[in-house]
Amino acid sequence: MESTGTKCYDAAHDEDYGSSLPDKLSRAIDNSDVLIAILTHKGSASTSVSGEIAYAKSSGIRVIPLVESGASVPIFLQGIEQVKFTSDTLDESCQRIARFLTTKLSKNNNNVSSDDSTEETIVIESGEHQIYPYDLEASETLTGQIVSDIPVNIYIMNHRNLQLLEDDKEFTAEYFTANIKRCKINFNPPRAGLWDVVIQNEEDDEEEYEDAEVDVFLDVK
Repeated sequence: MESTGTKCYDAAHDEDYGSSLPDKLSRAIDNSDVLIAILTHKGSASTSVSGEIAYAKSSGIRVIPLVESGASVPIFLQGIEQVKFTSDTLDESCQRIARFLTTKLSKNNNNVSSDDSTEETIVIESGEHQIYPYDLEASETLTGQIVSDIPVNIYIMNHRNLQLLEDDKEFTAEYFTANIKRCKINFNPPRAGLWDVVIQNEEDDEEEYEDAEVDVFLDVK
Protein backbone atom coordinates (compact mmCIF):
# COMPACT_ATOMS: atom_id res chain seq x y z
CA MET A 1 0.00 0.00 0.00
CA GLU A 2 2.84 2.38 0.76
CA SER A 3 3.90 2.16 -2.90
CA THR A 4 0.75 4.19 -3.70
CA GLY A 5 1.66 6.91 -1.19
CA THR A 6 -0.54 5.58 1.61
CA LYS A 7 1.11 5.88 5.03
CA CYS A 8 0.82 2.62 6.96
CA TYR A 9 1.49 1.86 10.60
CA ASP A 10 2.70 -1.53 11.85
CA ALA A 11 3.38 -1.85 15.57
CA ALA A 12 6.09 -4.44 14.85
CA HIS A 13 8.07 -1.73 13.05
CA ASP A 14 7.59 0.83 15.85
CA GLU A 15 9.82 -0.57 18.56
CA ASP A 16 9.35 0.98 22.02
CA TYR A 17 10.54 -1.80 24.29
CA GLY A 18 9.26 -1.65 27.85
CA SER A 19 6.30 0.60 27.01
CA SER A 20 2.62 -0.33 27.14
CA LEU A 21 1.63 -2.05 23.89
CA PRO A 22 -2.11 -1.21 24.24
CA ASP A 23 -1.25 2.46 24.81
CA LYS A 24 1.04 2.48 21.77
CA LEU A 25 -1.67 0.97 19.59
CA SER A 26 -4.31 3.39 20.91
CA ARG A 27 -2.09 6.36 20.08
CA ALA A 28 -1.51 5.00 16.57
CA ILE A 29 -5.26 4.56 16.02
CA ASP A 30 -5.92 8.08 17.33
CA ASN A 31 -3.62 9.46 14.64
CA SER A 32 -5.06 7.39 11.80
CA ASP A 33 -7.86 8.01 9.33
CA VAL A 34 -8.55 4.30 8.77
CA LEU A 35 -7.98 0.99 10.57
CA ILE A 36 -7.54 -1.98 8.25
CA ALA A 37 -8.63 -5.02 10.25
CA ILE A 38 -6.92 -8.11 8.81
CA LEU A 39 -9.04 -11.10 9.79
CA THR A 40 -7.58 -14.54 9.14
CA HIS A 41 -8.60 -18.06 10.14
CA LYS A 42 -6.19 -17.93 13.08
CA GLY A 43 -6.46 -14.27 14.08
CA SER A 44 -10.10 -13.25 13.73
CA ALA A 45 -10.98 -14.52 17.22
CA SER A 46 -8.07 -12.68 18.87
CA THR A 47 -9.19 -10.55 21.82
CA SER A 48 -6.48 -7.97 21.04
CA VAL A 49 -7.72 -7.62 17.46
CA SER A 50 -11.30 -7.23 18.67
CA GLY A 51 -10.17 -4.63 21.21
CA GLU A 52 -8.36 -2.56 18.58
CA ILE A 53 -11.37 -2.67 16.26
CA ALA A 54 -13.75 -1.68 19.06
CA TYR A 55 -11.46 1.18 20.08
CA ALA A 56 -11.32 2.50 16.50
CA LYS A 57 -15.11 2.30 16.06
CA SER A 58 -15.72 4.11 19.36
CA SER A 59 -13.29 6.82 18.24
CA GLY A 60 -15.10 7.38 14.95
CA ILE A 61 -12.28 5.83 12.89
CA ARG A 62 -13.37 4.05 9.70
CA VAL A 63 -12.71 0.29 9.90
CA ILE A 64 -12.10 -1.62 6.66
CA PRO A 65 -12.26 -5.40 7.21
CA LEU A 66 -9.73 -7.32 5.09
CA VAL A 67 -11.06 -10.85 5.50
CA GLU A 68 -9.48 -14.14 4.52
CA SER A 69 -11.98 -16.26 2.63
CA GLY A 70 -13.82 -18.49 5.10
CA ALA A 71 -12.64 -16.63 8.23
CA SER A 72 -15.23 -15.68 10.84
CA VAL A 73 -16.17 -11.99 11.19
CA PRO A 74 -16.98 -10.47 14.61
CA ILE A 75 -20.63 -9.61 15.00
CA PHE A 76 -19.88 -5.89 15.37
CA LEU A 77 -18.33 -5.89 11.88
CA GLN A 78 -21.13 -7.77 10.19
CA GLY A 79 -23.01 -5.50 7.84
CA ILE A 80 -19.86 -3.50 7.01
CA GLU A 81 -18.59 -3.78 3.45
CA GLN A 82 -15.53 -6.05 3.40
CA VAL A 83 -12.61 -6.86 1.15
CA LYS A 84 -12.07 -10.61 0.77
CA PHE A 85 -8.73 -12.26 0.05
CA THR A 86 -7.05 -15.63 -0.35
CA SER A 87 -3.34 -16.45 -0.21
CA ASP A 88 -3.26 -15.93 -3.97
CA THR A 89 -5.16 -12.62 -4.04
CA LEU A 90 -3.83 -10.80 -0.94
CA ASP A 91 -1.69 -8.35 -2.92
CA GLU A 92 -4.55 -7.56 -5.28
CA SER A 93 -6.93 -6.99 -2.35
CA CYS A 94 -4.45 -4.64 -0.68
CA GLN A 95 -4.12 -2.68 -3.92
CA ARG A 96 -7.92 -2.34 -4.07
CA ILE A 97 -7.92 -0.80 -0.60
CA ALA A 98 -5.01 1.48 -1.51
CA ARG A 99 -6.86 2.75 -4.58
CA PHE A 100 -9.93 3.41 -2.43
CA LEU A 101 -7.88 5.36 0.12
CA THR A 102 -6.11 7.48 -2.49
CA THR A 103 -9.19 8.25 -4.59
CA LYS A 104 -12.65 7.99 -3.07
CA LEU A 105 -11.71 8.46 0.58
CA SER A 106 -9.27 11.30 -0.09
CA LYS A 107 -12.17 13.37 -1.47
CA ASN A 108 -13.75 13.28 1.98
CA ASN A 109 -10.52 14.44 3.62
CA ASN A 110 -9.68 17.29 1.29
CA ASN A 111 -9.97 19.76 4.16
CA VAL A 112 -6.59 18.64 5.52
CA SER A 113 -4.11 21.39 4.86
CA SER A 114 -1.87 20.54 1.90
CA ASP A 115 -0.18 23.93 2.26
CA ASP A 116 2.32 24.50 5.03
CA SER A 117 0.95 27.95 5.84
CA THR A 118 -2.37 29.63 6.62
CA GLU A 119 -2.96 33.38 6.57
CA GLU A 120 -6.55 34.60 6.71
CA THR A 121 -9.16 36.56 8.63
CA ILE A 122 -12.31 34.71 9.66
CA VAL A 123 -15.48 35.35 11.63
CA ILE A 124 -16.55 32.72 14.18
CA GLU A 125 -20.11 32.97 15.44
CA SER A 126 -20.86 32.64 19.14
CA GLY A 127 -20.92 29.00 20.20
CA GLU A 128 -19.05 27.86 17.08
CA HIS A 129 -15.46 26.88 16.31
CA GLN A 130 -13.05 26.80 13.38
CA ILE A 131 -10.71 23.88 12.65
CA TYR A 132 -7.30 23.95 10.95
CA PRO A 133 -6.02 20.39 10.39
CA TYR A 134 -2.31 19.77 9.77
CA ASP A 135 -0.59 16.50 8.91
CA LEU A 136 2.64 16.93 10.89
CA GLU A 137 5.82 14.91 11.12
CA ALA A 138 7.35 14.51 14.58
CA SER A 139 10.31 16.62 13.44
CA GLU A 140 8.12 19.55 12.32
CA THR A 141 6.95 22.56 14.32
CA LEU A 142 3.68 24.44 13.88
CA THR A 143 4.30 28.12 14.53
CA GLY A 144 2.37 31.34 14.17
CA GLN A 145 -0.07 33.66 15.85
CA ILE A 146 -3.82 33.88 16.38
CA VAL A 147 -5.35 37.29 17.12
CA SER A 148 -9.02 37.85 18.00
CA ASP A 149 -11.06 40.95 18.78
CA ILE A 150 -12.77 39.12 21.66
CA PRO A 151 -11.49 36.34 23.96
CA VAL A 152 -11.51 32.84 22.41
CA ASN A 153 -10.31 29.37 23.40
CA ILE A 154 -7.55 27.70 21.40
CA TYR A 155 -6.86 23.96 21.37
CA ILE A 156 -4.46 21.67 19.54
CA MET A 157 -5.58 18.05 19.63
CA ASN A 158 -5.60 14.83 17.67
CA HIS A 159 -8.53 13.76 15.52
CA ARG A 160 -10.07 11.45 18.12
CA ASN A 161 -10.29 14.19 20.73
CA LEU A 162 -11.69 16.60 18.15
CA GLN A 163 -14.52 14.14 17.60
CA LEU A 164 -15.13 14.01 21.36
CA LEU A 165 -15.21 17.83 21.53
CA GLU A 166 -17.75 18.00 18.71
CA ASP A 167 -19.86 15.35 20.45
CA ASP A 168 -19.79 17.42 23.68
CA LYS A 169 -17.90 14.67 25.46
CA GLU A 170 -14.86 14.85 27.73
CA PHE A 171 -11.69 15.29 25.69
CA THR A 172 -7.98 15.96 26.12
CA ALA A 173 -6.02 18.63 24.24
CA GLU A 174 -2.27 18.54 23.75
CA TYR A 175 -2.32 22.35 23.95
CA PHE A 176 -4.99 24.62 25.45
CA THR A 177 -5.36 28.27 26.33
CA ALA A 178 -8.63 29.93 27.36
CA ASN A 179 -10.16 33.40 27.06
CA ILE A 180 -7.32 34.94 25.14
CA LYS A 181 -7.18 37.58 22.40
CA ARG A 182 -3.62 37.01 21.22
CA CYS A 183 -1.83 33.67 21.18
CA LYS A 184 1.58 32.71 19.86
CA ILE A 185 1.77 29.14 18.56
CA ASN A 186 4.93 27.05 18.81
CA PHE A 187 3.74 23.44 18.77
CA ASN A 188 6.01 20.41 18.48
CA PRO A 189 3.81 17.32 17.98
CA PRO A 190 4.65 14.45 20.35
CA ARG A 191 4.25 12.10 17.38
CA ALA A 192 3.56 12.28 13.67
CA GLY A 193 -0.04 12.42 12.54
CA LEU A 194 -3.05 14.65 12.00
CA TRP A 195 -3.28 17.52 14.49
CA ASP A 196 -6.17 19.98 14.63
CA VAL A 197 -5.91 23.61 15.67
CA VAL A 198 -9.32 24.57 17.04
CA ILE A 199 -10.39 28.17 17.66
CA GLN A 200 -13.55 28.24 19.76
CA ASN A 201 -15.86 31.18 20.38
CA GLU A 202 -17.52 29.79 23.48
CA GLU A 203 -20.94 31.03 24.51
CA ASP A 204 -21.02 32.88 27.85
CA ASP A 205 -24.35 33.00 29.65
CA GLU A 206 -23.24 36.14 31.51
CA GLU A 207 -22.13 38.06 28.39
CA GLU A 208 -23.93 39.20 25.29
CA TYR A 209 -23.22 36.78 22.46
CA GLU A 210 -20.68 38.19 20.00
CA ASP A 211 -19.06 37.03 16.80
CA ALA A 212 -15.27 36.83 16.90
CA GLU A 213 -13.15 38.31 14.13
CA VAL A 214 -9.93 36.31 14.12
CA ASP A 215 -6.66 36.76 12.22
CA VAL A 216 -4.92 33.42 11.72
CA PHE A 217 -1.24 33.09 10.82
CA LEU A 218 0.07 29.51 10.92
CA ASP A 219 3.16 27.98 9.35
CA VAL A 220 4.88 24.57 9.44
CA LYS A 221 8.65 24.50 9.80
